[in-house]
Parts: sequence; C-alpha cells; structure tokens
Amino acid sequence: MEITHSLDASHQGGDAKRLGAGRKAERYGHRTRTWLTILLLSHLLISSACTLNPLASSQEHGHLAVGANPIPSVTLAPSPPATAQPGKTATPARPTATLLAAKTPSPSMIGARTLPLAPVADREDSNLKRVLLETIGDQQGSFGVAVKHLITGQTAEIDADREFMSASLFKLSVMYEAFQQQIDGSLHFTETITVSEEAAAYDSGTLKFAVGDSLTIEEAMRNMITISDNTMGVLLLDRVKSWNMNATMEKIGLLHTRVTLDDQVTSPADMLHLLELIATGRAVSPISSERMLALLREQRINDRLPHYLPKGTVVAHKTGEWVGIRHDVGIVFSPSGPYAIAVLSDGLDDLAKGSEIIARLSANVYDYFSPG
Repeated sequence: MEITHSLDASHQGGDAKRLGAGRKAERYGHRTRTWLTILLLSHLLISSACTLNPLASSQEHGHLAVGANPIPSVTLAPSPPATAQPGKTATPARPTATLLAAKTPSPSMIGARTLPLAPVADREDSNLKRVLLETIGDQQGSFGVAVKHLITGQTAEIDADREFMSASLFKLSVMYEAFQQQIDGSLHFTETITVSEEAAAYDSGTLKFAVGDSLTIEEAMRNMITISDNTMGVLLLDRVKSWNMNATMEKIGLLHTRVTLDDQVTSPADMLHLLELIATGRAVSPISSERMLALLREQRINDRLPHYLPKGTVVAHKTGEWVGIRHDVGIVFSPSGPYAIAVLSDGLDDLAKGSEIIARLSANVYDYFSPG
C-alpha cells in the first residue's frame, strides 16, 4: 500500500508561463511532519525507484462490478444553498447519474456558455490583484492565490508558485490519473478494490465501508472527491501508483505538484492550471473533463469558495485541510462567465478564520467579475 503523507483530518464528513518543460520545480525544504505515520516504507522506496520505469510494477485488477454510487454525468443545474458556517460542513443532497453509459461528449450549458471552453491567453489585471491583496490584508497565516476568468483571460496571482502542503488537494491528482489510466486501458472504473486495515486507519469520520468490503473504482472516486474520504484516497493512490501520477502531473505542466516520500505539495498556479484544463476539455479528454467537472460539482464541503456567493451559483471545487491549513480550489460559474480560483493557506492559528478569508476572497472576486 502506498501512503499519503498527510490527509484531511478535521473536516466533518472528511499556463501563462507554465508549459516550459525545461523549468524544473525546486524541491520543497525539509519540514517537520509530526503527523506523518510511515507505513510500508520499503514499498515507498520501491515507488521512488520505479519513477523512471512506471511499468516496473505490476498492476492489480479487481473483479468487474457496477458501482452502487456511480460518478455523475455533468449536471450544472443551480446548486442548493450551502447551510454551513465557515469552518463547518454542508452536505446537501445531490442527484447522481452514471458516466459509464456516456460515449460521446455532451456539452453542458451555463446560460449562454457552453463547455468545454476555448483556451484563452492570460491577461494580467492589476485591479483584480489589488482586490485580492486588500481582502487578505494583514491576516495571520500565509495565503497563495491564483485567479483566471476563463472567457476574458483576466488573471491575478499572489505567491502562486509557492509550494504548499497539498492536504486533500492531492486527491485531484489521483482523480486525473485514474481518468488517464481509464483512457489508456490500464484501469477500469468497474474494477473493485477492497478496504484494507491500513487504508481504513486514515478515516476521519467519512468512511462508509468496513475493512474487507469491496467497492468499485467509480464509487471510491466519488467518495474521495465529494466528501473527501481519506481511505478512498489512499486506496486509489495505491491503485494508480504515485510514480505514474507524478509523471502525469509533470507532463501536463504541474511542476509543483507531487506525492513522494518527502513531499506532498502543490501550488495555487498548478491548481489553477488543472482547473483550466478541465474547463477547456483538455483534462485527459473532453469526456473525462466533463466527468471530472461533474464530480467537483458534487462537492459537499461548501464552507469556503461557495459560502458567500449568491444562491444557486454553481461551484465545482475541492477543499483541503490539515493542521494550520485551509485550501479550496474550483471553477465558479458567474453571470460574466466561468472563472477558476485557487486559494491555499498555511500557518493558520484560527482555522475558521482561514475559511472565512477564503470565503471573502471568493465573494470579492465574484463581485469584481460580475458587479451589481
């Protein structure tokens, strides 16, 4: 079993300038990780050795079975209102459908906007950056922010290339790699995986299965994203293999995103780039991009990016949290068109205040792009 070095432990219910392949990400400095439980160290060392030869490890395939909770096809109807306060969790009911029956892309509509969008060049917006800086102010902790309007190209960044501990944002990389392997034919969403005792040890209260229970890849992925289930994240990471995932992340331009023995990191700019790939249909394939967007749309932890947005605003996003850390990254569908936003933070003494700042950043960006 591969191990993630940090996982969400406290939630309730659990390109401009980016495709220069010659740029090499600087390794993050060694940090004390008092929370790190080292399991199966020898497997992780083998994992590192296999980075140059992903085929060096055999891949296990489970039995075929249709999942009980299939990943939904993209549904961009208005979201139910979030009821949680900052720091708490909202879990509204969501409709579900299956991705397995879909064979061709079916563009999704947000008013007059059709997805996938055409890629648009970045256009730095100093006024937008001022909004970000004023919102963060002199708050305790460190924040990295990256924003891009996906129609106009307006962008603003604050410490966007800084590496943060990813917490549960690593699950986005796992999701991407699973879709990549599904396209490659090395993984099937109808495979089953079994809940192991080691994986179950990472549960933070969201695990719906007992040790020994089997479920499909599809169902595990849905739980990993929508309720940020840690056990499902560990099981899926073990299935797709970290060396495959890291190689894929580098290939698509995420040079600050990796899961290794020493690091589990990402950056606001990397997360923004990944969101833009999804919105423009370039995340593995148009169909895969659509399904990823659907999963993110089903997110049930809504105390950050969606919190202060108008009722019915569609937000496809993923949170992350750990000791002193609050993250939220997503695509917001505003009246002026969709935009991507990634807010990462660390060094927080007050986690609820961290969530509040992310919520206010989200609201102020929304108002900037769609005034009145």
